[in-house]
Amino acid sequence: MKKFLQKLFFKILLKKTSLRDLIEELIKRNDSSKIQPLAQNETEMLKGVLNLRDVKVKDIMIPKNKIESLPTEEKFESLISKFVETKKSSIIIYQETINNVLGIVYLKDAVSWFYTDKPFSMSVVTKEVLFIPPAMNSYNLLLKMKESGVNTAVVVDEYGDVDGLVSLKDITGKIIGNIQAEIADTNVRIA
Repeated sequence: MKKFLQKLFFKILLKKTSLRDLIEELIKRNDSSKIQPLAQNETEMLKGVLNLRDVKVKDIMIPKNKIESLPTEEKFESLISKFVETKKSSIIIYQETINNVLGIVYLKDAVSWFYTDKPFSMSVVTKEVLFIPPAMNSYNLLLKMKESGVNTAVVVDEYGDVDGLVSLKDITGKIIGNIQAEIADTNVRIA
């Protein structure tokens, strides 16, 4: 297996093949008796990576009606109550209507604020989100998240209305399957 991989990586270095071709060849040769076969889950992950460009964010987003949210003028007690009530680790913050999203509050940031002596306002604990179209592919969103350091995106239609929400966990779920690590996702249940 090691020599096989060395040959394939050498081809990439010589620009005779792409990384995509390397992964496809690795999947095809998986049944070969010459190399140690990949585990089923490894093969599925590689296929998930290759297919990520074909997955539109509208196909993996949390729909608008399932987004947990609060208006920006709410008090700290209301925010904590919402976390407890919904058992979520993040809440979308909006002004006037859900179609005017200001950002997201993570439970960890709300708890951290509690131990400061700063006066509370939702803007103090609200983090940035990305705004993306529903037709964007998941691969491009993943690159945008990596570049920006923001792991949550609000999906908006051509009129600027919210369609849904996509997190880094939603994308990785398409690659490796659903992750049980509950804190890693936007709007996930708290253990």
